[in-house]
Amino acid sequence: MAKSSFRPAGRLVAVGGLLYMVFSVAGSVLYISTTEADTTNDFWWSRFNATGAYGFLGSWVSTQLLLNPSGLNDTLDYLAFADSMPYNSSSTMISSSALYANLQDASALPTAIRGLRCMGYCAVPEIMTAYCWVDFKQRFPMAHSERRQVRCVREYAGNGAMYLESALSNVAPPSAVPSAVLVAGGRVDKRGSDVVCVRFVRCGDRRDQATHVA
Repeated sequence: MAKSSFRPAGRLVAVGGLLYMVFSVAGSVLYISTTEADTTNDFWWSRFNATGAYGFLGSWVSTQLLLNPSGLNDTLDYLAFADSMPYNSSSTMISSSALYANLQDASALPTAIRGLRCMGYCAVPEIMTAYCWVDFKQRFPMAHSERRQVRCVREYAGNGAMYLESALSNVAPPSAVPSAVLVAGGRVDKRGSDVVCVRFVRCGDRRDQATHVA
């Protein structure tokens, strides 16, 4: 009968290795069971509803992409970002706009310029823009309040859409529209009379009409 080739030292190493494996597996199981509540989400936050958090963040990002796609520098704990949608269920909905892709396509600079060049001067006030200045040299400020003007200087000086001149310099040529200009939101013609646009027509039609009011 063959005798065991293990020496006392070898047996000690084998027993030690076996104990090491047993304690390693036991430690792993104990660690997983202990941290189970923390590892249910990517934040390692015990009993935190990550499903609701992801839904809120997704809806928040979708909203900001539509309303403020650039220059956002806020924190998520502002009350302005409060959402009435319940996020404590097992599944949540993410709000998104199906028009966002079209908005991105229509917001391209070449597309905006082509659209402006299809407009008459009288249609410029219909562009819903809170202008900061009349001209690019910033000689004539036109913000609706001093606080807004300070914000214009701080954040919007490099935004061409904040200048009324950027719209007026790209609209249809004066020969195609009434000889009117816009001054800080008011409209006067060369004779000093107020101009009230009464009809807007499609691009290419040169029959824009205006009524002169003394």
